[in-house]
Amino acid sequence: MPTRCGLRPRLRPSTHATLIVFVRVAGCFGGFLAVAVPAVTFGNRFDSGVLKNIGCFGALLILPAALFGAVVPARCVARLLPARCPFCNGRGYCDGATTTGRGAFNFTYACRDCGRVFRPDGSPG
Repeated sequence: MPTRCGLRPRLRPSTHATLIVFVRVAGCFGGFLAVAVPAVTFGNRFDSGVLKNIGCFGALLILPAALFGAVVPARCVARLLPARCPFCNGRGYCDGATTTGRGAFNFTYACRDCGRVFRPDGSPG
């Protein structure tokens, strides 16, 4: 069954789930560093001014930025990049359980072509 664009997804569900976990870890560190580096740089200025206060305020945003980086990019990968359905080789998209924190691979996929639900190991869900 070809999809709308004529191409079938190439990622197996287990590879797709591993990619989601890697994106979570990289997004967490990336979000942390995106706020921490400017906050430390501006916070360590010798002159007292507006930029020093921005650096102190930026230190309060380090944890929310890390959480945002861990959740949003992983959800985008899960929702926009399909995995290959083990039953019909169609497009299997991850459901909304990718950010519950109940485990790294504790979510299911739903195939948009055949309608079956499956887990990252290929078993029926």
